[in-house]
Amino acid sequence: MMRRWFGLSATLLFLCMALSLAGPPARGAAPVLTIAPTEFGLAFINSAETLRSDARLQRGITAGARLDRFPLYWNFVESSPGQFDWSKQDAALRANERQGLGTLAILLGTPGHYYPTTINRHQVLPMPAIGGGPIRDLERLTTSAVNQCSGTPPPRGLYEPIFADGSDWPGGNKVINPANPWARFVEEAVTRYRPGGSAGLNVRHWEVWNEPDLCHFWSGTAQDYARLLKVAYLVIKQRDPEATVIWGGLAHFQNSTFLYELVSTLRDDPMASSFGGFFDAATSHHYSNVTLGFTYTRRIQTALRTTPWPDKPVWITESGVPICNGFPGPECPSPYRATPIEQASYIWQNVAYTRLAGGGPIFHFQLYDDAGNECRAEPPADGFGLITNEPDSPCTPHNSEQRLAYRAFQLATHYFAGAEFLWADIQEGAVRRVAFYDPATRERRLLVWAIGGSDALARVPAAGTVARRISLDGSEESVVPLSGEYQMVVPPATSQNQPTSTTYTIGGVPYLLVERDTLPPLATITELSPISPPTFEVAWQASDPGSGLVASSVALWWQMDGGPWQRWLEQQPSAGSALFTGTVGHTYRFGLLAADRAGNGLTTPLSLAETLVGDGAQRVRVTGQVLTMSGQPAAGALLSIGAAGAFADGAGHFDFPLSVGRWDVAVQGQVLSHGESFLSDRALTLRLPPLSNVIDNGDFETALAGWTVGGTSPVGIEERGGTRDHALRLASAFVPAPGVPGEEGSAGGNATISRQVQLPLGSPHLSFYYRVESDDSAPDQDKVEVIVARDTLVDYVYMQQESSDWGYRSLDLSAHAGQSVTLIFNVYESSPQRRTTVLLDQVMVGESPTLLPIGHIYLPVAR
Repeated sequence: MMRRWFGLSATLLFLCMALSLAGPPARGAAPVLTIAPTEFGLAFINSAETLRSDARLQRGITAGARLDRFPLYWNFVESSPGQFDWSKQDAALRANERQGLGTLAILLGTPGHYYPTTINRHQVLPMPAIGGGPIRDLERLTTSAVNQCSGTPPPRGLYEPIFADGSDWPGGNKVINPANPWARFVEEAVTRYRPGGSAGLNVRHWEVWNEPDLCHFWSGTAQDYARLLKVAYLVIKQRDPEATVIWGGLAHFQNSTFLYELVSTLRDDPMASSFGGFFDAATSHHYSNVTLGFTYTRRIQTALRTTPWPDKPVWITESGVPICNGFPGPECPSPYRATPIEQASYIWQNVAYTRLAGGGPIFHFQLYDDAGNECRAEPPADGFGLITNEPDSPCTPHNSEQRLAYRAFQLATHYFAGAEFLWADIQEGAVRRVAFYDPATRERRLLVWAIGGSDALARVPAAGTVARRISLDGSEESVVPLSGEYQMVVPPATSQNQPTSTTYTIGGVPYLLVERDTLPPLATITELSPISPPTFEVAWQASDPGSGLVASSVALWWQMDGGPWQRWLEQQPSAGSALFTGTVGHTYRFGLLAADRAGNGLTTPLSLAETLVGDGAQRVRVTGQVLTMSGQPAAGALLSIGAAGAFADGAGHFDFPLSVGRWDVAVQGQVLSHGESFLSDRALTLRLPPLSNVIDNGDFETALAGWTVGGTSPVGIEERGGTRDHALRLASAFVPAPGVPGEEGSAGGNATISRQVQLPLGSPHLSFYYRVESDDSAPDQDKVEVIVARDTLVDYVYMQQESSDWGYRSLDLSAHAGQSVTLIFNVYESSPQRRTTVLLDQVMVGESPTLLPIGHIYLPVAR
């Protein structure tokens, strides 16, 4: 955020002049300060317009900032044509380097004397403060105002050749064309501040303008900005080939087409292929909604996929959120703002979401509150800073108080600089987990937080035997895993700072789990049929949640009849499958070896799956009945088990032989069970699926896709015994909900899944398979409920309290036919001492189909 310029005191001005007249220090006195993609910077630690104290600079360095994002205002430096005064900039940049702080210099600000002759400079709005995102004047930032904003215009002469020879091609010691004042300013800046330059400083990073997609920073077109960027890039590289040039950070929210117009203009330039598109990195800004670090980074990456440079880095040179419920902010709730603890949470989660998309480095906006979007002498005002303002600040003076966000930023720079993104997921629809790995320490550093408005139980697979759980303030406690995982309750999200939206824009308070990876990788081989044909498929998967697998370290081994282990496949991917051919009458076992990046390995094969190779002659007898959803015989239903099949008779019965093995079971072409084991004669009762099932993923084979998770207790997906099917478990652990009645000194807890369903006309039925597991024998306590909600109507269509084995239930929903309803499955528990949980599978809604006559099947007519 660029503050308004305030005059320097006479003393400060004298100091600046003295530093300028003293001449440059000896060249090479300070190292060239760079920044890695995993490192961090801060905006406006120092300022040429208001030289900051060494103590302030040191607070930025102590926070962990590698670079100071620092504006070089062209309109301040060249106050009249050809007259450059760099004294203030020299003083500030020297102060930075004297303290060991590098600089990301922003080149911006067209001087009034270079406005195009068609523009009346008195009608141009002054360039506003940089930063702040949508906190700015919303009326000026609406999309409808894009073509009406009289912001800073492109400079005159921008399209003139860059070099005096009449071309844009750099080379040798070409001289800048004086008819292109922007090219001349860029050359003056780079020649002065590059390593070995006339000022004796070491600036190597250049950002070209600020938020050119906001009209009050740039009133030109995307094509004009592409030209501005091209000129700057070629001039900078001509004078310092080792420099890094990034485009001006985009705000995204006002002009949705600017990014794509910019990228297409750069791509189509005939010189672009020779000069990398005229940028070394793309740049983005985001505020308030922490997920935008992911969204905007991916947006830029998507745009760049249409170019020859799809893998350019994406820097984040502004990100943050101002506070409410703290000086100098207003009271909460306040649009786009956050409480001090939400602001601190934002910093860690911003790292996670941005790095998840591959973005970085990350600059936080900003060290001190300074002017925010507007300098106000008294609150309320914008408080973006990690620290409140100094007592002598003209903008909301305070006592330089460090907020919790300062400590959170400091911890982020300590634990995530140098750490590589490892993996991320959303656990059970309620908890975000993002893991990093630090090769230097062999530590996994994992962030975990709730994404919804309820407490959630976070589970983290252990990578070692003990971990440190670190809070935003830096406090720590040791935790040990239970049954191979760490468990902790994470507090709910509370930030809903977007107007007219109930979305949680910042998650709940996060924890950082740090542990050294000391455990070997995890390995599984999919269960094989007890008896297999001579050639069969072996599928495997290896993973390492602590440090990741060493590439191509996976090797498959086999063993016959308990003999020595034999190497089968080497340098395999982490997950895959292959065909194995064995000899009839022999038993084969399969194992897997792999190594992780921390030096842990599976070094001795262990049997993970086994099978007896048969000749395919073994048969079992399969009998049973197919029933409709309402329990009537499904005469003529087609049953398929593996490659075998039969039609049910008039009473829905079937009876046929089947090869021994593990097979999928389907009725009318719809799979009801995957990998069912048939080793001996079996009797089955199967249900006819609806003709048109309006529930997708009712079998939970794609986890929780399409379902909404609620309640305080978590849900989980687990494999059904004896099959390759997955089922949903409601209340996989107990988490109490404050205020909910409970027993034995505990509040009650519940777990729900729900979804919107458009019921068909006619007589729709809800069917599902379920298994209740309950330790509670007291009446009217724990219960499993099935609820249909419509408008203000809540219909409890089923309730069960007692335990049961796997069963089937069909419920008539004709009373709601043709309506849009919310289908809810809920488990209520009264105490952690007496658990109640339920497994659900094959949830379907629809009408049973009308079957064809027994034994008859339509075939397509040949034409």
